[in-house]
Amino acid sequence: MYEKKLKKMNLCPLFVSTFIQPPYMNILNGTPIGANGDLLRIIAYGLNSTLVMIISHRGDGWGFRDENGTWMGSFGDIYDDLANLSMTSAAVTLSRFSTFQISRPYCTVPVVWVTHPGTLQNAALKLLYPLKEDARIALIVSFAFVILCGF
Repeated sequence: MYEKKLKKMNLCPLFVSTFIQPPYMNILNGTPIGANGDLLRIIAYGLNSTLVMIISHRGDGWGFRDENGTWMGSFGDIYDDLANLSMTSAAVTLSRFSTFQISRPYCTVPVVWVTHPGTLQNAALKLLYPLKEDARIALIVSFAFVILCGF
């Protein structure tokens, strides 16, 4: 039904695993607040989705592997397909990076502009070219003033 996962979700639920981390993430009546909470609401609005907040089912915090190799915390919810994404201020460690795809690679296309060459200018004047005439005069006067003060 959806060509690309997590795009134009038509108010479908977006399951987000997190943990309470003031001032970055708090949950008040099911609504995320704080710096990460605000960002998460903006993302959900852009995706046209309904947020469903999940506190980590096993363990607490960002996520780690226990002695049995089981993922705990917020990343554990991702690993066990309980959540679509994890919204935490997490530090990337080698085990997290090697197991999870931290960011999605996108296809890019280089854009090249073709236009006629500009007029040749003195290299010293290229600094002044983008400035307005008043700013050019002020910059030249200030350079002259600094040089005169040096003598």
